[in-house]
Amino acid sequence: MKKHHYSLAALGLLLFSAVAAGRGGPVVSTITVTEQQLPARLQLVGTLKANRRVAIAPQVGARVTGVHFVPGQRVEQGLLLLSLDDRAAKADISEARAALQDARRILVNYQALFKRKAVTQTELEGQQAAVAMAEARLQAARVQADYLRLKAPFAGVMGLTDVAPGSLLGANEQVAELFDASRLKLDLAVPEKHFLKLKVGDTLQATTEAHGDRRFSGRLAVVAPAVDADTLNARVRLEFDNSDGALVPGMLMRVQLTLDDGASLAVPASSLLYAGNQRYVFVVDEAGTVSRRSITVGRNLGDWVQVSAGLSAGERVVSEGVVKLRDGVQVEVAGEAL
Repeated sequence: MKKHHYSLAALGLLLFSAVAAGRGGPVVSTITVTEQQLPARLQLVGTLKANRRVAIAPQVGARVTGVHFVPGQRVEQGLLLLSLDDRAAKADISEARAALQDARRILVNYQALFKRKAVTQTELEGQQAAVAMAEARLQAARVQADYLRLKAPFAGVMGLTDVAPGSLLGANEQVAELFDASRLKLDLAVPEKHFLKLKVGDTLQATTEAHGDRRFSGRLAVVAPAVDADTLNARVRLEFDNSDGALVPGMLMRVQLTLDDGASLAVPASSLLYAGNQRYVFVVDEAGTVSRRSITVGRNLGDWVQVSAGLSAGERVVSEGVVKLRDGVQVEVAGEAL
């Protein structure tokens, strides 16, 4: 029985020695720091605007006698939208027309008298001026009458209205809005660092929650000539063909931009250690010894993080296994991460 116990003890000692003999430093994976082309990804948000949008409102106050559209109706340019009480305007036109006819009749008489030298040149010119003034008053009366017939300034879709025949409107009181949504505009604020990379004519993709993953192509129509000194952003404008009517003014649109941000150093996110606001990596020297290095990081690129200071191209950093390391430890490098 004792021999059996001794044999087990000896076997355990041999196994322990074998494990101890094969035990080296922590096994890690490394990566060589190199410069990489790092894309800048920006998500910009804006609200769609109609290509043209105007308030339909009378220039003079009057009572409504006719509403010739319904909300949501598509109207053509020049279509009569609203009629206002024009009885007084018609009376003014009749009065001005009669005054003009009278002035012209008198002018004809003056011209005949002038030939017989019965009136002076000054009197003739005075009557000619009276005719011109009467013509101007008639034209003004017609303009006032036109103010009482509101027409569509362009083709589009009418918005909501609460106006009905009999409503009394004041001057410049809005009746409804007219939208030209055949094309839509989207204004975006682009950071100063990136806006010069955008060119008029570029095509950008936009999405909206109303259409899920469907992408809409917008053409870059305008790039602002200056940067806002307060926000350090520049305004750009996209235009969308909306002939199918899928988009509506007021929708929130998101534009994902991927721009070349030049070459920069980057390390895997798995290589980072955190201590408060500090970021660290373990650098491996030629002898396999690791040293903890403080670095300054830039943008987060998903599985990678931009390094703006603290590392040089060609250095090796631990990419996997950092949690089991401490400064000055010898490590076994299992391989170079890809």
